[in-house]
Amino acid sequence: HGVLNEIERVLEREAKEGGSEILIPVTLDDYVYGDWAPKRPDIADQIRSRVIIKLEIDSDQFDSSIDKLARVLKSNG
Repeated sequence: HGVLNEIERVLEREAKEGGSEILIPVTLDDYVYGDWAPKRPDIADQIRSRVIIKLEIDSDQFDSSIDKLARVLKSNG
């Protein structure tokens, strides 16, 4: 449950800082959309709604996904 605790703390920090986006969810598979069921469904909903990219190593779109991630990180840095 360590990851869930970290997610909760970051979301609380974002709220305290006026809605700043500190957490940038990136998926490697479909787990977050299917099997992931934390005790607080509101957290799952927030994460699912904010996933910016799904990185698929074997995908033809991997390079464009990495470029998109880099742009998001630069804009938040």
